[in-house]
Amino acid sequence: MNTRLSTVLFVVGIVFLTSGLFLYLTWWYFFYGMIAVVIGAVLVLITKKSWLVKGLVAGVPVLFVAWSFSRTFAPAQTYLIPENFSGTFTVVHGEPCGEPDEIEDDRFLIRVPSSGILILQRELPSGWIDDRFFFENARGERTMIRSTSVLQKRRNSQR
Repeated sequence: MNTRLSTVLFVVGIVFLTSGLFLYLTWWYFFYGMIAVVIGAVLVLITKKSWLVKGLVAGVPVLFVAWSFSRTFAPAQTYLIPENFSGTFTVVHGEPCGEPDEIEDDRFLIRVPSSGILILQRELPSGWIDDRFFFENARGERTMIRSTSVLQKRRNSQR
């Protein structure tokens, strides 16, 4: 690779890194921004620049995207719904008089009472959600609720 090609790749890599960061910071195009940052980092890394320059130019945006993306995930939650529960339930967050946190297998447990109203002390989490829903019988046995099965039950009960 000659010096001119190396310089062109370096500049194009910086353009990809810069535009990728701008795209990443917009909600609607963040995925394209992540791809552009990776392409820019690869282009910068294959140039003839020193490893210090390549590491700083490519590493800082990549580390920023990785760090900020990891901060966008909400805590994992498991909802336990009584086996014979029917209807909707409401979870109120951020009330001092609410239930304290209960954690099982690194997931917050949310035990929905038969009244369908649960008040929690913990603030409402934000970010990408990882929620799982289970019916729980009196013996503590759980049956996972799949969204399609819930919709199918609802459709069947309306007939």
